[in-house]
Amino acid sequence: MVVSNTSDTPHLKLGQITGIRHFFVRESSLPLSHKIPSHETIELTRSEYWYKQSLESKPDHVPAHLTYSNLLSKTKRVLQAEDMLKKAMLLEPENPNVYRHYGQLLNEHGRHADAAEYYQRAFDLKPEDFEIAFNLANALRQAGDGESAERFYWKASELKPDEAHTHMNLGAILHMNNKLESAERSYLRALEIEPGHETTSQNLKKLRTLMNKRKIGSK
Repeated sequence: MVVSNTSDTPHLKLGQITGIRHFFVRESSLPLSHKIPSHETIELTRSEYWYKQSLESKPDHVPAHLTYSNLLSKTKRVLQAEDMLKKAMLLEPENPNVYRHYGQLLNEHGRHADAAEYYQRAFDLKPEDFEIAFNLANALRQAGDGESAERFYWKASELKPDEAHTHMNLGAILHMNNKLESAERSYLRALEIEPGHETTSQNLKKLRTLMNKRKIGSK
């Protein structure tokens, strides 16, 4: 859904993930679907060789599993990337970073509900990690669970209260969840931190248009 400039729906710019067409600024991950230049392909091939060498010499090294899974995902070998992450989970089942990587992989490939499950497991292990809370909120929102997403955007805003984009995203989910006064407060807080931010300003304008329409309709 791409909202028009005349809509009362919050309009938010693309984040870093290609495919997020609306709603929230700043996603946590880079797109993996772009065409890889030839020079980068050479570097990836070299990197893959050294990752394999590293895992042969130290097969229980979890960071190597994680970085290799990222490379496999970047080169569109998603099932192999998942296999690498599953091995990492067996090696360190209490490592939140493993579940965060798995959530990121799934979210980047459109499996938002599954991604939310893994981000939730990461959050349960490390509830004070801002990136995990923020990523979980994003995945829940993309999976269509606005109420749960709202809860974790609140958590993210508590963990980093001076991040403008966090308050803007919180405002947007509140706006979408029809909690208009709370949304207004979050947008205003975001603009206090980052005055003049275009997307936040547009969202606030649309929110106030909607609020005014409802006031008129209630008379």
